[in-house]
Amino acid sequence: MDLKDQIEQDFVAAYKQRDDEKVSVLRMIKSSLKNLEINEKRPVTDEDAQKILKKEIKQRQDSIAQYQNGGRNDLAYKEEKEAKIISGYLPKQLGEAEIRAKLCDIIKKNNFQETKDLGKIIGLAVRELGGAADGSLIAKIAKEELS
Repeated sequence: MDLKDQIEQDFVAAYKQRDDEKVSVLRMIKSSLKNLEINEKRPVTDEDAQKILKKEIKQRQDSIAQYQNGGRNDLAYKEEKEAKIISGYLPKQLGEAEIRAKLCDIIKKNNFQETKDLGKIIGLAVRELGGAADGSLIAKIAKEELS
């Protein structure tokens, strides 16, 4: 079952259980997926869906930081719960140690030694790790490994 179908199925189940928060989050995700389908004039792939989910989580994380800075912990908590629901649809994220090991392997295989190679390293890592690692974390670790 693809990701879009899973989200639809979970939406129906949450609706029947009267889980308003989950229904709201899944409705927003379904809307984003439908908008992509309309704009691209093609069916949404799992990769497309994962990109949308990551974007939504990033927006939630930004909102959490802003709410916490503004002293609105109630709204930050709400955003955290929404991010947790969304992240349940993404593949399990790799830890920093696993990412570091993969980056070291890429650097050694391709004999990268200079900071000018940073873009190439990050590109290879993102391709190999796919959705299992955050791009900003990959970039941070790659910079550390080259210095």
